[in-house]
Amino acid sequence: MAGSAVGLAQAALDEAVRHTTSREQFGRALARLGPLPHLLGTSWMEIESARALTYTAAARAAEDPAAALPWSSMAKVAATETAGRVVDRCVQMMGRFGLVTGSTIERLYRNARPMRIYEGGNEVLTGQLAKTLTQGRG
Repeated sequence: MAGSAVGLAQAALDEAVRHTTSREQFGRALARLGPLPHLLGTSWMEIESARALTYTAAARAAEDPAAALPWSSMAKVAATETAGRVVDRCVQMMGRFGLVTGSTIERLYRNARPMRIYEGGNEVLTGQLAKTLTQGRG
């Protein structure tokens, strides 16, 4: 699930980059105006952070699947939450084009939300992580 979420977030960012670099307003690409550079940069940073955690979880699972369960949970939660934030930003950056039914970004937006529920709800997983973290400490 973490890998799928990272892929979804990357696809949304790729779509937003394509859109914001190909459209102009006030003689400049949208990607250079107002808060859009910040939104693009933040999205990229968050995707790469989720990707790194996902790779770490995968490497740990290859070594010892049972011991890697907390890492897999962290990767799933981080990646699916990232996907939700990134795709939401991308819809915002694309304005009315982000709401066109059947468009790539609209499909990604619709698919991002259920990822936070599949294979264990994120709130449940973070509760289990807290339990694991504090086990034997009072």
